[in-house]
Amino acid sequence: MAISGAFINGATDTANASSYNFGSFSLGSAGMIVVVAEARASGNISVSSVTVDGASATIVSDNSNPSAVQNPVCIAVKEVSDGSRTVVVNYSSTALRAACQVYLVTGYASTTPSDTDSGYSAASPTSLTATLSFPANGFAIYGHLHGNTGLASFSAATEDYEAQIESLVDVSSGSKTGSSDPDTETVSWSTGANYGYAAAVWAPAAASSGAPHYYYQQQAAAV
Repeated sequence: MAISGAFINGATDTANASSYNFGSFSLGSAGMIVVVAEARASGNISVSSVTVDGASATIVSDNSNPSAVQNPVCIAVKEVSDGSRTVVVNYSSTALRAACQVYLVTGYASTTPSDTDSGYSAASPTSLTATLSFPANGFAIYGHLHGNTGLASFSAATEDYEAQIESLVDVSSGSKTGSSDPDTETVSWSTGANYGYAAAVWAPAAASSGAPHYYYQQQAAAV
């Protein structure tokens, strides 16, 4: 069956904190909730945990582990039923501002991604490139943060969300379906700035084999 991803919503928080409750997100169906989380700190910090309704989500892509960074970005997942889900992201130390975006993915083979990528640069480039090995008709999600308010653009993915936080940083997330191996996605902005990013791609579930099963049942009944 085809894999499908729907962007639900995003949120930002300007508080200086080590734990951010981004509130409730209404999903619309059961499936895999995907949380993209970005933060900015004055020093190096790491993602401690992501929870959905108080239960731990699995962090599948994270640029802050094993080495803490100034711009931690991660992707976390959890299978959920339909309804509204509260998202909390926790960090190892105080961040200056943070954001998250929530997706709902259905038709996936496993919550474990086929491939992931993440990175961080303390220099001042004007782009980053994420590289993923796509399975056939895979679905990928990307999250990024850079340290100024120049708007970001994705080379091929659909930009689902973008926000400037306190006129100091830009965060965005995007998604796309593809089959390239390897596949590169470039996020660009106008003025040089340090950055962080995380990306993951999932394979679609295998097609049902119900028809042959029905055929053998019919043959057995005829004997």
